[in-house]
Amino acid sequence: MKKLLFAFVGLIGMGGVGYGGWTFLSAAPAPDEVAAIERPQFVRIDNLIIPVIRRDRVERHVSLSVALEVRDAENRRTVQRALPHLRHAFIVDLNGYLRMLKSEDNPRFLLTVKRRLLKVGIAVVGPGLIDAVLVQQSSERELL
Repeated sequence: MKKLLFAFVGLIGMGGVGYGGWTFLSAAPAPDEVAAIERPQFVRIDNLIIPVIRRDRVERHVSLSVALEVRDAENRRTVQRALPHLRHAFIVDLNGYLRMLKSEDNPRFLLTVKRRLLKVGIAVVGPGLIDAVLVQQSSERELL
């Protein structure tokens, strides 16, 4: 009797697993639906080179290579038309921010910079156009 009960419970469990797998695999989108989904696009911005000035002299240079993630081709064109304004706004904001701290003081330096650039970018081009900021490379050079 005990063996029959275990066999019955095992068959029920295997049936549940089989049904779960079948529903999971059959819920996959059709290939033409996948093709209709647009991949995010990136708008590359030329290197941002920010001189950090303290006590009437350039103390260091910070260089950032940045790309903006946008949702589709239309948003990409809109953001590309605003690139001169975006570059200017980024440099002005980072110039004031970097003057206040050193990157060694803040272990989350790049995360903070990304958040600031996203906030400034949204203020320049409007909400819904820029989804994320990708900092591809950063470097800092102390001047003697």
